[in-house]
Formats: sequence, C-alpha cells, structure tokens
Amino acid sequence: MEIDSLRLARLVSLTILVGGCALDDGMSKSSASEVAPVAEVSLGRDRQMTVTNFNQKTADGRPFVLHIDPNQEAYAGYVSLVGGIAPGETKFIYPHKGLAKLNADGTLTVSIFGGRSNDLVIEPSSMTLTVGDPEYAHVIERVGGLQPGQTKPIY
Repeated sequence: MEIDSLRLARLVSLTILVGGCALDDGMSKSSASEVAPVAEVSLGRDRQMTVTNFNQKTADGRPFVLHIDPNQEAYAGYVSLVGGIAPGETKFIYPHKGLAKLNADGTLTVSIFGGRSNDLVIEPSSMTLTVGDPEYAHVIERVGGLQPGQTKPIY
C-alpha cells in the first residue's frame, strides 16, 4: 500500500501524540490534572460565559478575560472543550497537545497543535480518521470516549 508523505508525517505525529510520548510541555494523559490550568470557564445563571486565560495578561498584568454570549460560535466550542457546563458552574482547561472531535458522520477529526518530542519537530496539523483506521479506536479511548459532535482535549 502506497502512502503519501504528508499522510505519513501526520500518522507519525498522531502516533507520538496518542502514544503518550511527551512533547515539550511535559504533559501526559496521567499528569494532566496535576498541572496548573491554563484557563477557567464559568457559566453564569444568565448563560453568559466568562473565560479567564491565565497565560495571557492585560497591560496591567491581570489575566485576559473573554465574555461570550450563547449565540457566539466560540460558546459551543468551550462548552464541548470542558465536557459540558451548567449555569453557575466553573470548569478548568488544562494544557493539552491537541483536540479530537467525533463528527456526525462518525469520522474523527484530530487536530495536533505541534511541538517537540526529543529531536522530532511535530508540525501543527489536522487529519480525519474513519472507523477503519487503526488509530481511530485508540484516539477515542485516549480521550475517554466521544459522542457525535463532542470535542475533547488530547493530553
């Protein structure tokens, strides 16, 4: 079976990512909850969302804060990223290497942010896997399962 070089590079990146090899951020699946969060997502009783990004600062040194209305596109993305959120609830976002999204048609979109693993440079990329792909089940298992339309971080 012949495979193009771009797909091969993405498969190598995916294997390193979901295989648990650490990128420069030092994260692994088991250590995600032991690391400081990068952001906080709060949903008010009025369904207004507040996202506090601890890694970005304002000119006076305070964390950068976003206010997101339910009708904004980013709203659904944050809800999915934190695994759902109820009014009055606060959840945290931890550093992660990529995102996995189960599409309505059953395909799985994997986005890799990039980084380094030993001497390898992993370029940011995105690929779509089908049920028959060998990596498909491994990614689903790695993120703890996915429902159609759901997106989860890959640690």
